[in-house]
Amino acid sequence: MKKRSLLALLLAGLLALALTACGGSGAGEEPAAEEVPDYLGTYNLVSIKMGPILVTPEEFGYAGAYMELKEDGKLTFSDGSDTEEVPYTVDGTAFSMEENGNTMTGTIQDGCVELGFTGAMLDAEGDDVIMTMAFAKEGSAQETALKEELEAAGSMDDQMEAMSMEELSAFVEEYSAIFGG
Repeated sequence: MKKRSLLALLLAGLLALALTACGGSGAGEEPAAEEVPDYLGTYNLVSIKMGPILVTPEEFGYAGAYMELKEDGKLTFSDGSDTEEVPYTVDGTAFSMEENGNTMTGTIQDGCVELGFTGAMLDAEGDDVIMTMAFAKEGSAQETALKEELEAAGSMDDQMEAMSMEELSAFVEEYSAIFGG
């Protein structure tokens, strides 16, 4: 009789241990925190590329432009003077945002957002991307690398002076609408 009682007690103890080991969330366990995307934060406009020309935001009239990606799917966008809040989405490395009735698309990776602008978006012609804006996460290595690339390229005037007459003529023709010509 003592053997059966001892065996029953031992089996009950093993069953209790098995249920505890396999059990779900017990009291005292904290629920897992949602992972915060690493792309959230402030991105400064560092460079603008138009064909072969790489320019600073200041040269293009966008000094101080930035965007702040927030967790709620909205971003604060400033062109350096006006600020607005617009929706954005991230799907892997694909990035898109809505502004002034346009959907701007690009990429987001390694602390950099690159947005492409078509001719039609810039009051020119065509659906091809003719200008790219590069925003880098504040304080990132990507921001430093883009600034170094800009410095190496020189000013817009320097880059245009280095072009042949044929290259310069093609550039002016393609981008005249952007510059009000």
